[in-house]
Amino acid sequence: MTLLKPKFWDSNEKNLYKLLLLPFSHLFNLIVMIKKFFSKTKKFSIKTICVGNIYIGGTGKTPLCIDLLKEFKEELKNNALEAVIIKKDYKDQIDEIDLIKRSTGSIIVEKNRVRALNRAEREGYKLAIIDDGLQDYSFFKNVKIVCFNDKLIGNGSTLPAGPLRENISSIKDYDIVIINTSEINSNTDFEKKLKFINPEIDIFYSFYKPDKKKIIDFEGKRISAFAGIGNPENFFEMLERNHLKVEKKSIFPDHFNYNSDQLQNMIKSAQSRDQKLLTTEKDYSRLQNLFPGSFILKEIDFIPIELEIKDKKKFFKKIKEKIYL
Repeated sequence: MTLLKPKFWDSNEKNLYKLLLLPFSHLFNLIVMIKKFFSKTKKFSIKTICVGNIYIGGTGKTPLCIDLLKEFKEELKNNALEAVIIKKDYKDQIDEIDLIKRSTGSIIVEKNRVRALNRAEREGYKLAIIDDGLQDYSFFKNVKIVCFNDKLIGNGSTLPAGPLRENISSIKDYDIVIINTSEINSNTDFEKKLKFINPEIDIFYSFYKPDKKKIIDFEGKRISAFAGIGNPENFFEMLERNHLKVEKKSIFPDHFNYNSDQLQNMIKSAQSRDQKLLTTEKDYSRLQNLFPGSFILKEIDFIPIELEIKDKKKFFKKIKEKIYL
């Protein structure tokens, strides 16, 4: 979904827009409850790990799915078993699909997740990692992982008054929380809130680790950075945390479809200021689809990233315990 989040979604201050939209949020909550109550859940022989969020967009779901797949491929290869990522087919998320293809080569894309799981079983897979789908009640999930970013739950309201796809009380239904953050320290207040709702929830932290060689390439250079992702602040903070000189920041909606004129204007502006034009790996993947073979791709660069999980061994141990119950 192409979306530029309104600022009041992440503010706890009183806001007229939020007050006006609260009745619609109550209606949204009712619709979610009805959908959940009447949904028929199908159970598969294939094991499932579902990675999703309740804060809309930009929580690090796809990099986490890639990391999970790589870990379980290593785990399963000795038993001649296979793992695959499942992604629902959304036209505006082709960048994420291509990123998974390039990173893992193991992905099933279908209009319907149940259909995708049926296909995964037919093709002999034993483990499916579902990228997004916590709010899809049509299939059984062995492990449910909910991702957050630095914004946590924003103003705490559900759509459209706030950024949440479900009320925070839904944490009671999940197994693991992972908070993708630029901070090193744990957020103990938020952890207490989650533990109050679900004392059994396991909480972990992650952060983005950039390619060191690329960072060195850009050291001392003037940079104009742009991003059309769910949480662009994480990208800009990562660049600055690695001591890169970011002189200009441009933010576009999540899954934004850039046009040629916009990009050429950004290229000319950067060149006139002797700046290097830099974007996210996911944005660059989208540009490759939009402008294959274009000179535009030569004028824009990106820094590959990996998701670093704190207490990674413990994180995977918890997942494996739940998978093999």
